Amino acid sequence: MLTGCGNSTDNKTEEVSGQGRQEENQEQVHLTFLTNEAAGDEQHLEYYEQLISNFESKNPGITVELLQGGDWQDMETKLNAAMLSNTYPDVILCPLNTFGQRAALGDFMDLSEYIEGWEDKEDIFDASIDIGKYQGISYGIGGFPVPEVVMYRKDYFKEAGLDPNSPPETWEELYDYAKKLVVMDDSGNVERGGFDVPISDPNVTLMEVFMRQAGNKIIDSEKGEICIDQPSAIKAMEFLKKFIDEKLTITYQRGTDDPVLSGKSAIGIVYLDSAKKILEEDPSMKDKLGFFPYLNGGEEAAFTGYRVMAVSETCKNKEAAWKFAKYFYNSDEMWNRYEKFGNIPVRVSLSDKYIQENPELNKVVMASVEKGTGRPVSGWVSVLTKYEVQAYEEIMNGVKEPEQALKDAAEAARAEIDSQQ
Repeated sequence: MLTGCGNSTDNKTEEVSGQGRQEENQEQVHLTFLTNEAAGDEQHLEYYEQLISNFESKNPGITVELLQGGDWQDMETKLNAAMLSNTYPDVILCPLNTFGQRAALGDFMDLSEYIEGWEDKEDIFDASIDIGKYQGISYGIGGFPVPEVVMYRKDYFKEAGLDPNSPPETWEELYDYAKKLVVMDDSGNVERGGFDVPISDPNVTLMEVFMRQAGNKIIDSEKGEICIDQPSAIKAMEFLKKFIDEKLTITYQRGTDDPVLSGKSAIGIVYLDSAKKILEEDPSMKDKLGFFPYLNGGEEAAFTGYRVMAVSETCKNKEAAWKFAKYFYNSDEMWNRYEKFGNIPVRVSLSDKYIQENPELNKVVMASVEKGTGRPVSGWVSVLTKYEVQAYEEIMNGVKEPEQALKDAAEAARAEIDSQQ
């Protein structure tokens, strides 16, 4: 069972000297810290134990107990049980979808004043601060960014007579490039795609990033409104559908051997770890692969997944909890996590240092993180996702036109959300 803040104890010491008598009161604070980063991973467990030890040595009077969660569903189960038993953890590092759901339930304390008064605030990426907001209020700080980047094949660009060092920047350029890069067989089937557009997008990150590039919010978190049936979202889906209708992409389901990763396509949006894996397994690919951070469909936008650190509303020692959160995001610990696990730092002062580690790729990564955002921070994003997935498949498989599919999805999501309130 998770344990809460615990009761503070007063340690009183009396010292008598020739000058008189001095009494000192010292309050001992116990915090609990829940993360799923250390679950089943000895290296991460050792890191967090050392992190806590370092914090405690610098902050005598505060002890931190590490609690481990599993995946986001396991964390949800643990947090629900903790709420019922009044043992809610004091500090939580959780996936973004968990953060949105728990913020909507009122589980987290408002950190706005703490963040505004934070001496290092200006050194933290705006994206990290913004991702920790729910309905305009700061309930957490984003970290551990997991960006998607656009990967392309320089060798295929050369074959098509395109400059390998000038990838497309806009939707219009992407469409023109794809028409030049696609390779057809003698039967008129796509042998090698121009740009990867899947017939299904289970995580809806491709769908949503193109909507954002068209100026759509997906969910207006401050107003609590679903936006996927607005003209900007329809425009994005109509654009993606062109690649399938005009045979500019290989038919595939996202997350199952994305064509660009296996050389079956010239351009595709991939997770950073997938791109790094290719380079690690075959260093000769370094000269054949190029990367850029995002496309522009009117606005520049990229997808970046996050974990968010928050402090519980029930925590009895909020000042100590905030002190631990700040320590977690200090420069030394942030760089330590990069060196140990490859976690991307979210401090402006560490950007150049990170880029120097791998200039060509990391420059792109930093640009993607700075422009990127994750899934909408909302208490009912999981409901919307279900209908987004359905709408996307209906559009790409020709079952419904984009406008109708998105209208139906938005109406169904609204109806389900209303029924739950």
